[in-house]
Amino acid sequence: MKRQPPIPQRKLAFVGCEGDGELAYVALLNHIATARNLHIWFRAEALNPGAGDHCAVVERAAARLAHRKRQGTRYLATAVLLDRDQWGTSKARDTRSVDVAKRHGLLLVWQRPDHEALLLRHLDGCQALQPPATVSLNELKKRWPEYDKSGMTAARLRARVRYQQILQACTVEAELRQFLKRMGMI
Repeated sequence: MKRQPPIPQRKLAFVGCEGDGELAYVALLNHIATARNLHIWFRAEALNPGAGDHCAVVERAAARLAHRKRQGTRYLATAVLLDRDQWGTSKARDTRSVDVAKRHGLLLVWQRPDHEALLLRHLDGCQALQPPATVSLNELKKRWPEYDKSGMTAARLRARVRYQQILQACTVEAELRQFLKRMGMI
C-alpha cells in the first residue's frame, strides 16, 4: 500500500477585526486560500465594540495577540483591519495606535476611509475610487445593489469577490497587499 504524502501544516495569521464586515472578509480570504490549495489560515479575532476608536481596537488586538502567544500560538503574520475615517481626530490616539502596533508587530491594514470603500475597490473598474465615508456605502450599493452591511457573510461576498478582485484591490491597497504577500496568498 502506497503511503500518502503528509499534508503540510497551515501557516497561521492573526487578523484583528473591527466588526462583522471584516470577519466576513477574513472568512472569504480563508475560502479563497482553501480553494487555491494554499496551506494558510487567517484566524479572525473579533475586537468590537471599537466604536470607531482605532486606538482602542489596536490595543484590544495587541492584548488578544499577546494572550494567544502565551498559549503557544505562532503566527506567520499579524494584522488589524481598521477604518481610517477617525484618523486625525486625536493626534495622541493616532500616535499611540501606531506605537502599540509597532511594539506588538501588528500591521495596520487601513480601510480608507471604511470597510465599504475597501470593498468597493474590489469591484471591477472601481479600484481607483476614493469616496468619503459619508457616501462610501451609497457608492458601493450603486454598483452592488444586493450589498447589505448588516447581513454580509463570506458566502454573500463570494458572489462578487473572487481571487482576481482581491488582486485588483491589492494594486491600490498597499497594506493589504503586504499582508497577503507575507502569507503567500499573492
